[in-house]
Amino acid sequence: MDKAFDWVIQNGGITTEAVYPYTGKVGTCQRAKPVAVRQQPVAASFDYSDPCFQHYIRGVYNAGCSRSGVYTKGACGTTQNHALALVGYGTKPDGTKYWIGKNSWTDQWGDKGFVYFLRDSPPLGLCGIAKYPLYPII
Repeated sequence: MDKAFDWVIQNGGITTEAVYPYTGKVGTCQRAKPVAVRQQPVAASFDYSDPCFQHYIRGVYNAGCSRSGVYTKGACGTTQNHALALVGYGTKPDGTKYWIGKNSWTDQWGDKGFVYFLRDSPPLGLCGIAKYPLYPII
């Protein structure tokens, strides 16, 4: 992930989804659209070996399988074997805090390519997501 941040710095920033939307097609990057983001994403690595994460559809993911978008607490480790971009956060009406993560598995995975990942799970975050967060500083 750190090499990706070096690239962002060397190329003057990254763009937003509105300016440079995901197309799902193989092709050439549009290098003429660098736009700095006001609130930058944070790269986070975590243990994604839980099959429930791999088949996530909706709801707040809590390292367990879902019925109708309600996840039950399960087990996952803290091995760093997958990464995603944390692009936001929020709190559900019931008080459940979550991160909004953008995964790289296309918009057909999860909630249109996003996952709502349980936030504030000590000490290293759910599945180790708080273990090694990275973001560039200029």
